Amino acid sequence: MSAASAQRSLSRVDPAGHVVRGEALVGTWEFDVALIRPSGNPDQRTRIFRHPEDTEFVAQNAGLSALLQFAFGVSETRVIGLPGSLATERFNLQAKGDEETDARFRRLNPGEQRIAKQKMMQGLLADRFKLAFHVETRELPVYALVVARGGPRLNASQQAETSGWGGRTHIEIEGGDTLVRFVEELTRVSGRPVINRTGLAGKYDIEMDWAAEDDEDDSDVPGLFTAIREQLGLALESRKAEIEVVVADRVEMPSAN
Repeated sequence: MSAASAQRSLSRVDPAGHVVRGEALVGTWEFDVALIRPSGNPDQRTRIFRHPEDTEFVAQNAGLSALLQFAFGVSETRVIGLPGSLATERFNLQAKGDEETDARFRRLNPGEQRIAKQKMMQGLLADRFKLAFHVETRELPVYALVVARGGPRLNASQQAETSGWGGRTHIEIEGGDTLVRFVEELTRVSGRPVINRTGLAGKYDIEMDWAAEDDEDDSDVPGLFTAIREQLGLALESRKAEIEVVVADRVEMPSAN
């Protein structure tokens, strides 16, 4: 499968490990301009700015794996087959749609906006990196999100739509499909696919802070696993599961700007 065809079908892989198709998102979603250059700083931290207000996407010192993770909504372990010559390359990338695309983007709800921007990134990877890929199922280590002993500590939400954001050590989500978005953020920060096994189906307001493993200044702040249990009454359990992965069949250095 080419990434160009993926732009019409594969939008992301959901927290249960299955491909989610994106045909319901009407219209063509493409970046109008994109600037891609080697970063020259492979040891610096990767930063990705999603710009929820419009179609702009900015990545600093991002490897191709990180770009694929964003494009298909998967964790690092679900990106397979990158050649060694490209696996260590880092890029600075800035891309944006035109005014008409920005206007259509603003009319979408947050979930649709996320899928739209993923579609745009899939198209960019096909065009500039010549990406071709296929999806297959493999048994991988995962985390199951479950209710901890003592029960959940979640606040019911009155907000119909899902909104929120996640950083390196912070997650804040309100309303809608709260736990769907929450496991997506946990997948991003934990390094493993996270599957919702709580049995909870309500709308909640979730806010959680934790300390990064490499941050010695936050010695009084709990780590991720402790924070989930203490702040939300939930827990992550190590398991194995059959999960769909994105396998890169072909990828090249990006074409010149």
